[in-house]
Amino acid sequence: MQNMPFRPIALADKKLFELARAENPTDSCEQTFAVNFAYSDNYNTQIAVWNGRVAVYKPKHKILHYPIGADTEPLQLIEYVKFAESGGATFDYIYDAPPDYAEKFPDAAEFFDILQSDGDADYIYNTEDLRELKGAILRKKRNHIKHFETANPHWTFGEIDSANIDEAREFAAARAADFDAAAMQKAFANFADAGVSGIILRNEARQIAGLAVFAKISDTMADTVFEKSEKSERGAAQMLVKVEAEYLAKRGIIFMNREQDLGEPNLRQAKRSLDPARMYARLSLVPTKQ
Repeated sequence: MQNMPFRPIALADKKLFELARAENPTDSCEQTFAVNFAYSDNYNTQIAVWNGRVAVYKPKHKILHYPIGADTEPLQLIEYVKFAESGGATFDYIYDAPPDYAEKFPDAAEFFDILQSDGDADYIYNTEDLRELKGAILRKKRNHIKHFETANPHWTFGEIDSANIDEAREFAAARAADFDAAAMQKAFANFADAGVSGIILRNEARQIAGLAVFAKISDTMADTVFEKSEKSERGAAQMLVKVEAEYLAKRGIIFMNREQDLGEPNLRQAKRSLDPARMYARLSLVPTKQ
């Protein structure tokens, strides 16, 4: 890939992301094309190509992402910073460096302050664990699911497709936080082209009780990009997680990345209550010397 200057991300860039990610697969939800494209209006996301890697820049938040692709050593990363700045990028730090970056490159501390925030770590779950929900720690989840099944003995779930996507879009829009609303609409408007898929959970009355939208991170991991459930329907949220896991496991997906908690106490409690298999503790790198 030849170097290219920063420009707005577009649907045609999906293959570019896939080629770069194939060079150095990670568990990060932030490196998928689907997430970057869906939220591009929120961040005014720009991309460039640098030394065979994809650079992602978010001007609204002054964030430059760690390059997607082959490992980038500290001295190379300094050149990357210069490339980004020469293209007009202004940023406070490099976001989403691999958790083991400092171990792999001990001299990184000579050039960067290395930061890690608990709120930025991705929660990663085993799909078999979530579909079975075994153990005492998940007993409350099983009780909520039992209540949903009792109240909705003929519940169903199925894929989001052309016949129900408008219904799914309306359901999601009515329950979207302000920050997510535009991203959800962009994902639904470009569903197949953006590389997302999803499921709908229906209650006894055939109404949508919940939905989830996924993007593949790798052949064995999927990212839950969006997840919405009907809050007035007890057990719908827990049932949705279970059927998500079943749906993905049957398609060879071993792990679910359910993204960060962003330091929000309620979100953190909800994610921890599902007993993650591991965390993807990404790093931020603040340049100190160039």
